[in-house]
Amino acid sequence: MPLDTTTTQDAGTLMRPALLVRTARRVAQGYCPARDVPPALPGPSDSPIRVRLAQAEAHCEAARLAHAPGYRPARHVLLLGALMAETMPGQENASGSAALRCATKSCSASSIAGSIGGAS
Repeated sequence: MPLDTTTTQDAGTLMRPALLVRTARRVAQGYCPARDVPPALPGPSDSPIRVRLAQAEAHCEAARLAHAPGYRPARHVLLLGALMAETMPGQENASGSAALRCATKSCSASSIAGSIGGAS
């Protein structure tokens, strides 16, 4: 399985399967914290969103490598995409520019390039 790398400020350089990274990059392009964070990280917490995302993604990666029966690839993609988006240069946190972009632009699939309803 070919591996790809992605660099995040909090998690450093991550080695993940190329398909997982490519798919997560698509999620990061259409990232909307109000829509994407609650399903990925249910419940309140005092920890910063980036730390919570990095920890949750690390748990998913461990489950993937262990071939755990509870591993959910869709959740892993969502977490990795959110982590990528949160650590993009200029992105301060979940209430930063991505939240503004989400509030001022539709977060629907039609606005996400490559999605079923989106532009290519």
